[in-house]
Amino acid sequence: MFKNIGATIKNWAKGMFYCCSAISIIVGLVTIILPIVLLEDIEEVMPYILAGIIIIFVGVSASFVVTCLLYAVGQITENTDIMAGRRRLDPSEIMGMQLSVPTPVKKPVDNRKVDLHCPECSAQISYPWQMFKDNKTVFCQKCGKKIEIDDYAKKLILENFK
Repeated sequence: MFKNIGATIKNWAKGMFYCCSAISIIVGLVTIILPIVLLEDIEEVMPYILAGIIIIFVGVSASFVVTCLLYAVGQITENTDIMAGRRRLDPSEIMGMQLSVPTPVKKPVDNRKVDLHCPECSAQISYPWQMFKDNKTVFCQKCGKKIEIDDYAKKLILENFK
C-alpha cells in the first residue's frame, strides 16, 4: 500500500469521486421522486424537484473538484518519487506519451590502411588509418615490438591519405 503512495492516493481519489457522485445522485433522485409520490399538487412538488436537481449538480461538481485536488496530490507525490530516483517510470505507465529516441548518426567507415615494416622482425604491419592517426605508438602484430612513430614520420605518412 505504501510502496507507491502516489498511485494509492490517485486510486483513492477515483474511488471517492465515484462514491460521492453516486451518493449525490441517489439523494437528489430521492428528493425529486419522494414528493412526487407523496404529494398530489404540482406546485408543492416543484421546489423539491428544483432542490433535487441542485443537490445532484452541486454534489457531483463538489466531488469532482475535491477529488481532482486529491488526485493532483497523488500525481505530485508520484512525480517526486520518480525525480528523486526512489521509483522508476514503467513503460506501461506512459500512456499516450510520444517518446523519441535519437537515432545515432553512423559515420562512414574508413577502410584505408597504413602499411609499415617492423624494424625488429621485418614483418609487414597493417593498421587502420584512423588508429594510426590517433596514436604515436603501434605494436608489431608478429613479434609484439613497440614501435614509436615520431611526428615528422607520421606527418609524411598521413599526407598520403588526404
